[in-house]
Amino acid sequence: MAVFDSGLGSLSVVRRLRRAVPQAPIVYLADTANYPYGTRRPAELRRIVAGRIRLLRDRFRPDLLVVGSITPTLLLPDLLGGRVVGVAPPLRRAAEATRTGHVGVLATRSVVESGRIEALAAGPGVPAGVRLHAIDASPLVDLVESGAFLDDDDACAARLAELGAVFARYGIDSAALSSTHLPFLAGRLAAALPRVRFADPGEDVEEAARGRLGGGGGAARGEGGLRVYASGDPAPLEERLRRLGVREGVRRLDG
Repeated sequence: MAVFDSGLGSLSVVRRLRRAVPQAPIVYLADTANYPYGTRRPAELRRIVAGRIRLLRDRFRPDLLVVGSITPTLLLPDLLGGRVVGVAPPLRRAAEATRTGHVGVLATRSVVESGRIEALAAGPGVPAGVRLHAIDASPLVDLVESGAFLDDDDACAARLAELGAVFARYGIDSAALSSTHLPFLAGRLAAALPRVRFADPGEDVEEAARGRLGGGGGAARGEGGLRVYASGDPAPLEERLRRLGVREGVRRLDG
């Protein structure tokens, strides 16, 4: 399998994929040269993401290629299909958990400004009577990508207080984490907003991988393990990954 994102965020998805298909070898590309995807214009994002799909297909021939960012999954659905899958907002799970009927959708700025959340509100995953509130979570994404979420308590508290105020204003009691960076904040979110239930996008990816690869992808080759690449300087990413407990080295991948 291969997974890519603009930074380290989709390592949250990799954790779930390794649980779903533990014997599958996984290649992870942190496209740090193009971080962040969440503020890119659609045409620019299309060029970047299409290029990364081609690069990983040509270089590694993966059984399954995961576009690990929700932003291109929503804005560029035509790039998906066959062995290329995306990560969608966990709207159904969040909608099932709400008691007030108000669900927050924590997404990147590009997704919020695109109007895609409003379009999804009319889809089959959102029951009648549930209202979706699109919230720009790009500042939270930056906390994760920078590593500040690990030890900068003041910055985290300030951002979460802002989020709490928005939730209180609209009566939001359930939220869809609609960036793969956000599951890294699960502990802080639960502590700051204990009455809110948060749905993780990785759950659906885990189910999809188990269904497509039968829980044994890569087992026939006896492989497994994780290889991490960066499109930018590997050193800063490797340092942040060490702080997350990821011991694999990071290599440069150009193309």
